[in-house]
Amino acid sequence: MKIVHSSNIHLGKSFVDQGVTGDKLRAGIKACFSKIIDLAISEKADLVVLAGDTFDNVDISENLLKFFISEVERLQKIPLVILPGVRDAYQKASFWEQWEVLMPAPNLHPLTNTDKPYVELPQISTTVHGYPVLEDSPSLSHHVKIKRHGNSKYHIGVVYGNMTYGASKGSKGHSFGSDELSATKMDYVALGGNNEFHDLTPLGVKAAYPGSPETLSASHSNSGHAAVVDLTGSNVVIEPRNVGTFIWKNIEISMETVANIDDLKAQINELSGPNVLLKATLKGLTLFEAGLNIEELKAQLDGNFLQLDFVDNTSVLPENVSEVKVREKTILGQYLKVMVEKLNAAKGPQKSELEESLKAGYTLLTGKEIW
Repeated sequence: MKIVHSSNIHLGKSFVDQGVTGDKLRAGIKACFSKIIDLAISEKADLVVLAGDTFDNVDISENLLKFFISEVERLQKIPLVILPGVRDAYQKASFWEQWEVLMPAPNLHPLTNTDKPYVELPQISTTVHGYPVLEDSPSLSHHVKIKRHGNSKYHIGVVYGNMTYGASKGSKGHSFGSDELSATKMDYVALGGNNEFHDLTPLGVKAAYPGSPETLSASHSNSGHAAVVDLTGSNVVIEPRNVGTFIWKNIEISMETVANIDDLKAQINELSGPNVLLKATLKGLTLFEAGLNIEELKAQLDGNFLQLDFVDNTSVLPENVSEVKVREKTILGQYLKVMVEKLNAAKGPQKSELEESLKAGYTLLTGKEIW
């Protein structure tokens, strides 16, 4: 028995305020879902399970629904079982209810019926069990109380939420204990609700989180996978397969190590790539590299990345202003003295404006070019 297991796909995610990058991210998620279908076909999987948050919400476009159904149909006779999660919780008058009335694909099987929390698949002698997340009932306290139904050879559970090792800490936060999962006596439990891959078999639990198939945050270092699950007798082997393409990177650059603007560009471009989302944090003293225009730098390098963001943690002056070696009687010295006094008295936006002015003024008065 071979299962391709995914969750937290987030089709239709809005990426508010991302602009053109948001369009690319949405397209990337759709392409990733197609890769999951490709994986199931190439692996000759017996079953595909989507364990919650397949969609980022239930208010999705007709075009996205058509895309989803067309991809499911590519599986042909391979059944796909899908469970509503928190992001795409079951609600009346949504596509979930429409699918109950008119199934859009013969191999699509939603787990949306709380009175009959299972789907029987006699063609592969398998029953898949799971309770949907309901919009008007967010508690998941009953979700791991699934029971084996019928005489199928294989019994698969689908559970959305946060697993804690040992006893359950209650339904708050959609949590349940590993002991509750083991008590279901399922041959495998397909988990959803965690953005990173976790194989729980080393803990004695026949379950796994596949994580988000596309990495959607720099903090999710172990995402970008779908899980391929092999069931042979009582043995369970779970293997993460890479299906994501987005690469999130962080870099910190100390301005004391930067010789000039070309040196800074080179350090950033070393991490470039069409699928790279980079956050570059600039820190340290920028007085002697004054005049750096972050927005202009971003505009020059943006095309080398899927997304490029700068965090400006630089300072205009050292903590001890006396470290700046200038003669007070010079024009530069007088300028610096006046600006430091103003900076010390300034607050909020005015202080930021004065810092920018000081950068440019210091640069020009020392005969350097503004970057």
